[in-house]
Amino acid sequence: MAIKVALQNPQTNEIRHVKVGWSWVLFLFSGFFGIPLFRRKLETWARLFLGFNVAYFATAWSSGAVATFISFVVLVAEWALLFLLGFKGNEITAKTWLSQGWQFAEPNADATKFAKLQWGISDHSPDMSSSTAQVAPI
Repeated sequence: MAIKVALQNPQTNEIRHVKVGWSWVLFLFSGFFGIPLFRRKLETWARLFLGFNVAYFATAWSSGAVATFISFVVLVAEWALLFLLGFKGNEITAKTWLSQGWQFAEPNADATKFAKLQWGISDHSPDMSSSTAQVAPI
């Protein structure tokens, strides 16, 4: 059973769900011109895959050792990033949306706590005023 976390845009009240764990959609389909990445508003990643597609198709039909080598390197790099997106794609999506002002719709839910733990998101930002360090009296 997949664990999903709801994120809410405070301005529009739109809610989107992000799965915790492996992303089959990003792993299987990001190589197709970055379409799922564009849909998730991960513009930089989408442009990267779009660039891989352009570079691959530009060199795949060319002849010569250099073109073959470039095609191979692009293909290997794309596959490596597809595995990375499979493992970390949902986390990247959630962190991107959170950095754009989205918030957890149910911050006290067990699923949200689990997602924060998996994604390395702390509940509190570091604050110097709440430091536990004490100064010894003179």
